[in-house]
Amino acid sequence: MTDELTDLLRETLRGAAGDAPAPEHDLLDRVERRHRARRRRRTGAAAAAMAVVLCGSGVIATTLGPGSEAPSPTAAAATPGPLTKAVLGDPVPAEELWPDAVRTTSNKLPDGRRFHPITLLNDTTLLVSTEAGFEVTDELLAYDLETRSSTLITKVPVPAESVIYASDFTVGDGHVAWWFQHGEGADAVIEIATAPLAGGGALRKVTVPAGEDEGGVSRLAVGGGRVYWTLDARGGPQDGVYSAPLAGGAATVVPGTAGHEILTWPWTGTPVRNERTERGTGVVEFRSGEGRPATIQYRTLRNLGDGTTRRAVLAKPQASWTCGITWCLGESADVETADDDESTRYVNAESYAQRRDGTGGRVLPGFAGPQMMGDLPAYDRFLPILAAAEGRDSEGPALLDLNTGRIADLGIRPAKDGSLSFQTVEDPGDRLYVATKQDSYVLVDLAKVE
Repeated sequence: MTDELTDLLRETLRGAAGDAPAPEHDLLDRVERRHRARRRRRTGAAAAAMAVVLCGSGVIATTLGPGSEAPSPTAAAATPGPLTKAVLGDPVPAEELWPDAVRTTSNKLPDGRRFHPITLLNDTTLLVSTEAGFEVTDELLAYDLETRSSTLITKVPVPAESVIYASDFTVGDGHVAWWFQHGEGADAVIEIATAPLAGGGALRKVTVPAGEDEGGVSRLAVGGGRVYWTLDARGGPQDGVYSAPLAGGAATVVPGTAGHEILTWPWTGTPVRNERTERGTGVVEFRSGEGRPATIQYRTLRNLGDGTTRRAVLAKPQASWTCGITWCLGESADVETADDDESTRYVNAESYAQRRDGTGGRVLPGFAGPQMMGDLPAYDRFLPILAAAEGRDSEGPALLDLNTGRIADLGIRPAKDGSLSFQTVEDPGDRLYVATKQDSYVLVDLAKVE
């Protein structure tokens, strides 16, 4: 980072800190709990500013949030194909490349309240939330993108004893589900709540112990008349995937899902902390090895609907990979140690993309770092990167279509302090990608990209 940019960033943050209201007494505790509970979350402006400086035009992989049915992965090929150099198109403004998929909308409701997009309920209706305070959701609404009108779906209860407020809103089977946590230590519990999208009050479906780590829920899914979730423990989801009926009832563990966590309905996967890899005659089990060489995130998938499994075959198994439903993203780099043995740097870095079934392998330009910056493509197909269409003076968020090699520039540029604000989404099956402007959102309906 240059001295000039460092000074500018320092002055901007100092000024913002001076103008900010005094924090509530338990703010740091709340932030720490949410950080542990939600490993995949929005990247703040300051962090994004550093990503722009550190990664340059490199590929940035992110995750995406609650949503619709994902495509079925095909069975893995016996031998994966080669990794060839990717041939990519020049960046094109998204509204020109995908005119039916892109629209910009205000970030405020007709009554002036600011809202946050969650997912598309259909082609023209957006599920949105409003907040009563810092990360304290108080309402869920259906927002009509054509008429700019909104309809209340449900009030979101905010229990006074909450230590983690309503999180991870997920849609399926005509319902929206979320979770919150209250109590601490041995008394900490997680509650799963749902509400019908047609309107009606929120119902608390089930209460379960939060566990020793109090890590919260890693991800929710709704389908087949049930709500599913995994606990985000530090040691990994050892118990497996929990399930409870939407109509109400006790929570049970889905047989055969030990060590799995939810990706998107109906798929679960094996996180890298529980992935095993052969080295010679021994077996190494990675418990917290994200970013280590030869780790494979979500190598094995399981279908919650029919119980079938899929396992990825990779052309470069010595790289670190993160596999989605269809696409896997990989990286490799040599580690170079400085003379003082106190610092290291990555050299000869490469990034890869390959379908789970072993086809379509290619080497991507830049250092994607799917384990460092995020992990899965949007809608199981689109990779967020930094790029700029011709005539635009600086790089900003763009989407690389892994199927076609086309790049859609979202038209967002850094603020005066050099920062970019990215809104990540947590479910790789979600059809909606959101980029944030100062007073509006750029919405990309990825289901409408041909």
